[in-house]
Amino acid sequence: MGSNLDKIVEVQIPGAEPITEIEVVSSGRVSEIRVVTPAAGAEDESVTGPVVIVDNAGNTYKSKADIEFTEGIVLDSFSPASALPGDVVTVKGDYLYNVQQIVLNNGVYVTGEQITAKSRRELKFIVPANAVTGPVTIGDVDENNNPDGLIPNNVPSKDELVIGDPTVEVAKECALKAGNVVIVRGKHLDMIKSVSFGGLNVDFEVKYSGFLLEAALPAEAVEGDIVLVSYAGKEFKAGSYTTVIPTNVEIAPESRYKAGLNAVVTGNDLDLVTGAALAGTALEYAYADNKITFAIPAAAVDGTVVLTLANGKTVETAAIELVKPVITSMTPLELYAGDENIIVSGEDLDLVTGATLGGRDAEFEYADGTVIVKTALTSVSGKVALSLANGVVVESADEVKVNYHSLVIVTEMPAMQHIGQEVVLKGSNFKLVENIFIGDVKVTDYSLRTDEEVRFLMPWNKAGMYNLSFHLFSGDVETVATQIEVGLELDIKTIWEGEASLNWSGMQDLAWGGYDWSTVKPGTILTAYFTLHEADYWQVRFGNGSWASIPSGVEIATSLGQGDGNIPMTPGTTYYAIKLTAADIDMLVNQGGLVMTGANYTLTKLTLTSEISQEVTLWEGELIADDWANQPYALSDAGLELQQAGAQAGQILNFYIEPLDPSWKLEIVEGHWGPTYCSFCSIGNDTEGGKFTEYDLDANGGKYKLTLTQAMLDAAFVQQWWGGTFVLNGDNVKVTKITLL
Repeated sequence: MGSNLDKIVEVQIPGAEPITEIEVVSSGRVSEIRVVTPAAGAEDESVTGPVVIVDNAGNTYKSKADIEFTEGIVLDSFSPASALPGDVVTVKGDYLYNVQQIVLNNGVYVTGEQITAKSRRELKFIVPANAVTGPVTIGDVDENNNPDGLIPNNVPSKDELVIGDPTVEVAKECALKAGNVVIVRGKHLDMIKSVSFGGLNVDFEVKYSGFLLEAALPAEAVEGDIVLVSYAGKEFKAGSYTTVIPTNVEIAPESRYKAGLNAVVTGNDLDLVTGAALAGTALEYAYADNKITFAIPAAAVDGTVVLTLANGKTVETAAIELVKPVITSMTPLELYAGDENIIVSGEDLDLVTGATLGGRDAEFEYADGTVIVKTALTSVSGKVALSLANGVVVESADEVKVNYHSLVIVTEMPAMQHIGQEVVLKGSNFKLVENIFIGDVKVTDYSLRTDEEVRFLMPWNKAGMYNLSFHLFSGDVETVATQIEVGLELDIKTIWEGEASLNWSGMQDLAWGGYDWSTVKPGTILTAYFTLHEADYWQVRFGNGSWASIPSGVEIATSLGQGDGNIPMTPGTTYYAIKLTAADIDMLVNQGGLVMTGANYTLTKLTLTSEISQEVTLWEGELIADDWANQPYALSDAGLELQQAGAQAGQILNFYIEPLDPSWKLEIVEGHWGPTYCSFCSIGNDTEGGKFTEYDLDANGGKYKLTLTQAMLDAAFVQQWWGGTFVLNGDNVKVTKITLL
């Protein structure tokens, strides 16, 4: 574009012959001409330079800007139309020296040295083994090596390059052993993409320029066809095969077919075996020298040994019969339950893993070739049956007669239970019992009565140790040898109930006047009930008004390796109980009451549990025994207080004592200056040659316990019109209360 360009007769473009065919679009002051760059112009797209125009007077004019060429690749044809791997295909077109890749139909890229020659109008490439029939596409960018992210120009052919098939020679059917290498012969076997034995794909190797293929039969393969599949998806059968299995399989014991001893399997090709079982019981075995050796498991039963191959095939040995125990004799054949054991003699009794007598399980032990069957109080008459780990049971021909010292047998009972709490008895023959007595008190509240279990509530009784006796329907009475302790009745008081989700927050309803802790006595059980949150840890703290732990909480937490009174809890915990000491109660009374805190739980209830004392106060006041001269009477003449309380021999009188000096002594004498019932003094005091017994008053709760005898009561209940029930004779002693328990 310019002025008077209609006078231009020649246009010169770098790398091309001068152009004289010029199209005049417009002429004059504003004019335009056009020329076509010849296709046979520049041989190198790197040629650049200005455009030069020549007018009809021979003047030349040069452009300020250089012209650059773009050489778009052109695909005109390729030959041959059919090829096999390794063949050379020639592509004709234009600007083919710009081609960086050839892409065949299945996404196979031909690059680098596989393109053997290229010029502007022709290139050659070698057909790769994985090529399949389809168009040939040339491109000016190697897409698999394109760090600059260039956009390729890809030009596909209109015609398809037909790729031939490999040639596979079919072998005759044969028997193959796992691990055997199969050789397949043919041509162009490098065109094979996969090889399978009976549908199971395997690794393979192609050798000798595609004339030979090798693949090993996998252990998991079963009989079938050897199938080769080309990259084009075509299948080629290379032959059929069967798999080798062990033959001539035999089994023999090293000594006997007994649990724990070895057996040996021999035969051909036993190296193929991957598993073994005797009548369904898995075997641990060793393979060496074409033999399989295994120890017979205790759980195994009679039957065949089944050998399993990796492909699922099995081979069986002949059936074998295992050694079983033989009972030859038993002694004694009559005994008392729980007193004697039964000695069972015989053969191979070391195999025994369980025993029963009369159909009931029995404890046993094996020693010196015999089985010792132990009897219990609940044993019954019958045959002895010995069982093995494999479930086999050997039964004695003779029966053992079991006798009993008592009809009712107790195998489980608690050592102690509180009044009103459930007592559980387990044993046998409870159906013979009409009534149960705790001491002289009859049980009345039953929740369960069967022949083997009884449940009832502990009746009210004086706290202490009692005989448990059965009154049978027959009129007989049987007493259990072990006594049972009756504990005091419990008072369970709920002091708070609700829902408080605690995660180092605090539940303060019972703090700062929320509860009168001065009413709580030492020994009371404080129990917190809760549900745990989903978390990694849980802790509970029984705190005072400032949230610091009470002393017992610190002691417990420290013993569990946790400081600050934070008591750790384990998953599934639903409550935690703590026994309050005098120090705990003092802190709760004087330092703001109770604050419950801790981590990751919801508090639902707090209770106080205490024992209801059975003490009856007979007298309360002040009696001073001092200087062996001040000798007061305790309780009334004729024992009026004891009579009114219904005192009986065996009950305890508690004398509550406050020493007036660290060195003190006291005698309790019959109230009319009769016999001296006891003489005791402070620890470390002069015992006067054993006349006085040292007594730890603090350890006994500040009281002295005197057990009443019938002689004491007989003397006390006689009216003499002077004196009292007791005389207190001593030094530096004050008695403040007398109770009956």
